Amino acid sequence: MPPTVRDEDKAVTGAAGAATALAAPSFLLLWTTAATDFTLRSRRCLESLLFHHPRATVRVFSNSLPPSAIAPLRAAGYAVSVQGYDVAELLRGTPAAPWLLRLAEWKKGPYWYSHLTDVLRLALLWREGGVYVDTDVVLMRPLPWPLPLAMGIESFVLGDPSSPILNGAVLLVPSRRSPLLWVAMHEFASTYHPELWGWNGPELLTRVVLRCAGAFSNAPSGARLTAAGNESLSHGSGAVLGARNSSGDSRVLLLPPEVFYPIHWKDVAAYTGAEDLARQERMWRRIERRALAVHLWNRKTAALALHPRSVLYRVLSAFPVLPLEGAVAEGAEAL
Repeated sequence: MPPTVRDEDKAVTGAAGAATALAAPSFLLLWTTAATDFTLRSRRCLESLLFHHPRATVRVFSNSLPPSAIAPLRAAGYAVSVQGYDVAELLRGTPAAPWLLRLAEWKKGPYWYSHLTDVLRLALLWREGGVYVDTDVVLMRPLPWPLPLAMGIESFVLGDPSSPILNGAVLLVPSRRSPLLWVAMHEFASTYHPELWGWNGPELLTRVVLRCAGAFSNAPSGARLTAAGNESLSHGSGAVLGARNSSGDSRVLLLPPEVFYPIHWKDVAAYTGAEDLARQERMWRRIERRALAVHLWNRKTAALALHPRSVLYRVLSAFPVLPLEGAVAEGAEAL
């Protein structure tokens, strides 16, 4: 079994403390933009979590979003809350704390705010455990419970299955104080580059996970990866990476693109309108068969109107838990 981290990281991992397993599903989201950006699309993403996990706890960490944004969900009896956060407190005692001391310097770079949200995501998950999802992700079916330690492959470098590119828009972390996230925060602070957007985000996760696991190995086509004897995740070209952490042997599941990222960000605009409906229908069927979630790539699609026959409209309309009168009154443009 390959080691969790290289020898030079062992002291860092040891400082993380023992992992603590969670007893029930818990979703964590991070909202860092203005409250006015929280639209019906954003709420539908929240609703999809509750549709599939009605007894789950959903916490939106935000210093800008008012409780009224999720009041209809609370009134319907769901355990949803908006919680403020203190950046310094979240990073205190973690390997990322020294990075924050130089924030004034980092703010001179073009991507500091995005990088701040990247490290906050890691710190939140390390402290709380559970399922982190971006606020532009729709859950398409229930997640397995108990959770596996898992994340999704966004794509492959030049189509090479031995060179995955991971994405942190959906992260399944079954325990608090995950050693993997501790090492990721250490990597973030010790290798930070203010001029490189991806280096401190998706590329960071890719570096850390592949290094911790030792090597990437392809799962056989059609492999079924069982999560602690519960539901299984069925997929074709993903991987199971062996690792050893302070709580014993475990595995990191790298799920193939169709599980969380069936639509690539370069192609997502093609699934917002009414063009090439045959292609869109094929994509919809693939999503129905294979996807656990769909990333909407909000940076690419937020300003685009969604046609009612488009894939993204269908995804956003599939799992409401609140009455639809408001959406109907607002019209298709609201989505």
